[in-house]
Amino acid sequence: MKACSRELAGRASLERVGEALSAHTSVHHARVAWAPSRDDRRAHTIDLANQRLAASGAAVLCGDPDKADPEEMFVASLSSCHMLWFLSLARAVRLTVTAYEDEPEGTMDGARFTRVVLRPKVADRPPFTGPPSVRVHGRYQPAR
Repeated sequence: MKACSRELAGRASLERVGEALSAHTSVHHARVAWAPSRDDRRAHTIDLANQRLAASGAAVLCGDPDKADPEEMFVASLSSCHMLWFLSLARAVRLTVTAYEDEPEGTMDGARFTRVVLRPKVADRPPFTGPPSVRVHGRYQPAR
């Protein structure tokens, strides 16, 4: 377990988790390189950590629908951040999460997002029966 995981795991309350997370400044990097082909002038690669992702523009903008597009990645990043936040809060209140799944959806009005809906489904053990405010977030749908 990494040192930061141990630090957060030792926090006793949701407030302390929030304090620990907000006290850190971090810098994040990626590499994006345009790699057009005859069939896809919007093709590019995105390097994150030790992974390379083939990407293109959105299909409605003449991109390759078989590749990830920036709009999908934006929606996925919000869902991923929310999941990690939820898991840290669940751990702080000793909620044992056994599964987490989301199928987020983003709506754009022309060139801007107007709405992103997250629909997390969470399974915990044993099933939580307390008041919703103690259920970490109060808004998740238990997985069935």
